[in-house]
Amino acid sequence: SQLIKAPQSYLYIPATKLAVEKVGDRKLSGTSSSCLHSICLVKDPQRVLAVAIKTINDVKSPLVHEALLGWFKLFCIDFGASSLSTGVQESLTWVLKECESNNMKVRKAALDVMGALNS
Repeated sequence: SQLIKAPQSYLYIPATKLAVEKVGDRKLSGTSSSCLHSICLVKDPQRVLAVAIKTINDVKSPLVHEALLGWFKLFCIDFGASSLSTGVQESLTWVLKECESNNMKVRKAALDVMGALNS
């Protein structure tokens, strides 16, 4: 019997998009964060974060932006920025953009991420 490999984006892209969209939801934030963390364990974190950044750019709610930045801070602590390899620049660009947000909580979360990246 031959093992057929599913396309790389078959599952993790829709799951990442859904997790990003729901990370700011009060009832689903823990589950969404766990889902993102688990996807990063089995897939290349750089690709997962690229999908997350593309998804968050279409989301207007500051709660979602704040929550994703909080998750990204934990990601940096758990995985390290080096796990992003060439995706570090894209991630920093996103975090810097979030530092310019009109929402104070989003700005604080972005600055916390910068602190985690620096340490």
